[in-house]
Amino acid sequence: MDLSYFNARIRAMMGALLKENDYAPLFAVEGVTGFVDRLRGTTYGPYVETAGVHFQMAEDIFSAALADDLADTFAKLWGIAPEEATPFLKAILSEWEVFDLKAVIRGVARSIRKSEVQGATIPAGEFDIAAIRTLLTAEDVLGVIRFLDTWGSPYAEPLKAGLPHYRKNGGTGEMEIHIDRFIFPFLFKIIKDGSLNHRIMFGVLALRIDIRNIMTLFKIVGEGYTEEGVLAFFIEGGKGILQKDFLVLAKLNDREVLAKRLVPLIKDGGLKDVLASSDPNETYSFEERLDEIVEKKLKRLSVVEPLSIAPAASYIHMKVREIKNLRLIGRSKAFGIPEDEIKRFITYPV
Repeated sequence: MDLSYFNARIRAMMGALLKENDYAPLFAVEGVTGFVDRLRGTTYGPYVETAGVHFQMAEDIFSAALADDLADTFAKLWGIAPEEATPFLKAILSEWEVFDLKAVIRGVARSIRKSEVQGATIPAGEFDIAAIRTLLTAEDVLGVIRFLDTWGSPYAEPLKAGLPHYRKNGGTGEMEIHIDRFIFPFLFKIIKDGSLNHRIMFGVLALRIDIRNIMTLFKIVGEGYTEEGVLAFFIEGGKGILQKDFLVLAKLNDREVLAKRLVPLIKDGGLKDVLASSDPNETYSFEERLDEIVEKKLKRLSVVEPLSIAPAASYIHMKVREIKNLRLIGRSKAFGIPEDEIKRFITYPV
């Protein structure tokens, strides 16, 4: 698979990403209106202008502008990628497809405002802005499944598997578990071709599985699940945590103890460092630091294997990171959160 032209375009797109110094003026402005005005002077300017035609509130303007920019970025990637590269792009973007689908089913099940749910998503892959908007028109979760069935989406099946539990108690947790357990075997199957790109993506997916299993352990610690219940959460395919280890660790009652017990089991140095140095009780920052490990791994691979799928994967993670940063800054301006507080959650390009 020749990705030389594709990767040349990717490198040009990387050059348009914000640098660390570009964030200082965004932090310096007063209020959310000032933030939107400052965004006009960046590459997001055209999207801010377009959003300004449709929305009056500054919060709505920057939210729509960021979403539209990201949607166009991913559409451009699909447009310039060679056909044989699309399964690998699917594997990369699936992280946010899963995130978006979970956000949609939670929002629909709990009757959360459509704009609020949409504003929290990262439109990507199968779930671009148009798809997310359509799914959010569903009256209930069954309606979401009907849309997915109509589109021929593979995500319909894991949602159907969780329907009995949803009908019983109205919770989406079982559906979310089925999504997590479905997506990785599905991706391993579609990218299994023995190539360098296959080996790169298998390594990345295995790392993502370890991270997902770690985060699951921190979420269920002390909840008193049965062994059968714990096994329902475990995802096969990681390199650091075996099923037997998962069962033992799930019986612990303290997150700090869990973090210490995990360190000797983990093979990845980055994961070890995060587990040893982070406060696992600060869930958001802890999860973000785990995600950064994938970003850093892809950044290194894009240098070592510049003709592989790694540069595209690295760019996608960097772009999503930029969107997350800007959303955080915009919301800090909207809700008056101190700059020092929000900077704790900002991650600059790696």
